[in-house]
Amino acid sequence: MAGHVQNNPRRESYLKNEFMEMWIEDGIIHGVYLPNTVVTLEVAKKCVEDRLKIANGRYYPSLVNLKNVAGEEKAARDYYSSGEGIRYVIAGAFIVDSYLPALLANIYLKINKPKVPARLFNYEESALKWLEPFKNQMN
Repeated sequence: MAGHVQNNPRRESYLKNEFMEMWIEDGIIHGVYLPNTVVTLEVAKKCVEDRLKIANGRYYPSLVNLKNVAGEEKAARDYYSSGEGIRYVIAGAFIVDSYLPALLANIYLKINKPKVPARLFNYEESALKWLEPFKNQMN
């Protein structure tokens, strides 16, 4: 069901909307965009709204897989780096595996300069290792 929080045996919370799957696992919010997602301002707002639902007022490090992103609007990048866009995020790691997601993520990091630590990674294992110390900052 779109936008509905569900329980999954290996995850604390799970939510899937029409653009992204997200869940909390081992103290980290994970997000994976669905195939061929173009991230518009509307998409960004819906994904943040749903992330806030599963965060439930708690701060978490965030791991976002950008491999399926087909494009992104500047307005969406601006929103993601705003106060609302990073609400309850301690740090952000982004997984990229091809030119377009890497380019979009680099633009976001260099131009929008998020107010929380953020890095790009090619492999989830490296990203999770980098996020590990941030879990100590959770409320």
